[in-house]
Amino acid sequence: MLELGQQPPAPAREGKRDQQVNIRLTSEEKMRLEEASRREGFRSLSDFLRASGLNRAR
Repeated sequence: MLELGQQPPAPAREGKRDQQVNIRLTSEEKMRLEEASRREGFRSLSDFLRASGLNRAR
């Protein structure tokens, strides 16, 4: 993740996360996202999706 120039997600203590977004994926989509998350060193799929989405939204 850091090697790719991406910033890690902010720790929860810096701001309480109280909103939720739900999406539906195919098994293939979920597997691809999980693989990318692990490959880039994220702790969880949620962290990966949050960082990717916020990076794209800049």
